[in-house]
Amino acid sequence: MFLSQRTAQQCAKRLQSKEFIVLEVENWTSRTYDVISCLNVLDRCHEPMKLLKDIYDCLSQTGGTALVALVLPYHGSVEEGQAWQAQRDPLPIKGESFEEQLSSLVVDVLEPLGFELNLATKVPYLCTGDLHARYYSLSDCLLSLNVKPSSSL
Repeated sequence: MFLSQRTAQQCAKRLQSKEFIVLEVENWTSRTYDVISCLNVLDRCHEPMKLLKDIYDCLSQTGGTALVALVLPYHGSVEEGQAWQAQRDPLPIKGESFEEQLSSLVVDVLEPLGFELNLATKVPYLCTGDLHARYYSLSDCLLSLNVKPSSSL
């Protein structure tokens, strides 16, 4: 299953040709999934808490897994046309360093939503540059999250 936005239509067409089910972003929350990936989206959408809650609600409650990647330190903003806008509802992540923010992400954001951390790792994230550099190397946290058993909530 692949959730498509207009900017990813070519990728969606290729996946459909390989018999993947492709849904528009607005229609994905009406189903249950065994695995959901959300890679480097939480810092680029207006309501990342709502997105995480939707991911939790759509995961299979018997073994569902979410793969989440987020650049840390966290600086949420949304590109709208040629301008960058502040997120309407940013994640309540505390701390300055990668490690402090990762801990806050798990304790202050993910666990209260009902997620249980299975695995966390730090990986490089290369992104396109600007007038100052050809590219940037950032630090990404990649998380494997499970649905916390209901008796643990």
